[in-house]
Amino acid sequence: MKKIIFLLFAVAGMAAQAQFTLGVNSGLSHLNHNGEKRNEYLYTLSPGLILGYRVADHLTVGITGNISYMCNGDRYEVPENPPAQPGEYPNYYDTKYSCDEVLLWNAGVYARYDIPLTGHLSLFAHLTAGYGNTYSRHVAEKLIYNPSTQSYDSRTTKRNGDNIIASMHADLTPGVSYRFNSHLSADLYLNVLSLSYCHYTVNTRKGGSSKVSYNTTSFGTQNYLMWVFLMDSYQLMTSPAQLSSFNIGINYTF
Repeated sequence: MKKIIFLLFAVAGMAAQAQFTLGVNSGLSHLNHNGEKRNEYLYTLSPGLILGYRVADHLTVGITGNISYMCNGDRYEVPENPPAQPGEYPNYYDTKYSCDEVLLWNAGVYARYDIPLTGHLSLFAHLTAGYGNTYSRHVAEKLIYNPSTQSYDSRTTKRNGDNIIASMHADLTPGVSYRFNSHLSADLYLNVLSLSYCHYTVNTRKGGSSKVSYNTTSFGTQNYLMWVFLMDSYQLMTSPAQLSSFNIGINYTF
């Protein structure tokens, strides 16, 4: 009986000393290019959630999940009601707006090692391994000439992408953390210095037998030329650490 009581007190003491951390973080990026009669832009948003348990003084392990959204769009200056003679350009149409959208979800585990610098400031290394899926679609708004009204009608079409991409990835990201008190802290993830590896498989949505696998290794975030390649082929949209130069996070420890 004494042994059972001792074990119960030991377990209760360990639970009282346990430190669980619940945190949210997100990255945001935006690119914009204004040309003659055309406005091109690209933005990403990648909110994430972590739940960790401190297993040692400086080591925390846990689970994590992310949802990332990308949009690469073009807006054109197209006159909606240009002069037209009856019967002129009966099949004429022009694009007013188009965009490629990508939605990515990731789930996995993580390990984090903190290196204290002062009583409040520390550096950390954040290692994540997970699995995810990527979906895409194309949206376009076109102006179509209507001979009966001699004007242009707007028509919006949406088409799902031909491929679904499954990915397994590992990311090592450094960062800086500031602790306000024993419970509240803020993180700055330096994605611009992250190292990422990914294995992904491209499956055709129409149920065909085509399946292609790739492996990629990258350092840092993607530049504009890589973004263009990414939006055309969806082959690099696999890791949240690649989407923005920085992530900002808030954590609560209890």
